[in-house]
Amino acid sequence: MEKAIQFTLNEYGKIDVIHNNAGIANPSKPLEITDEYEWDKFFDVNLKSILFTTRYGLDALKQTQGCILNTSSLVGEIGQENHAAYSATKGALNALTKSMALDYAKYK
Repeated sequence: MEKAIQFTLNEYGKIDVIHNNAGIANPSKPLEITDEYEWDKFFDVNLKSILFTTRYGLDALKQTQGCILNTSSLVGEIGQENHAAYSATKGALNALTKSMALDYAKYK
């Protein structure tokens, strides 16, 4: 992600927005048969990716007063059968987005 941000800055000179839209929803299964590798992959793709786009892109966004858009899902609020890990990541993303809004509001 660091290289992607740097490439974008080199190519276009600025960043106005980061849209965190990467996500996986499969395999869909109940929690008790979700293995640790699957759990970690859900959290790595659906949440950890946002850590890196923010870490490496925030300084550029501060300069342009740009914004971060995080795509979540309604299942983060209501849950979904056979999607425990996915729903957990989307619920966490909703809380993360609210915290990020509070942390970065001062930068507009």
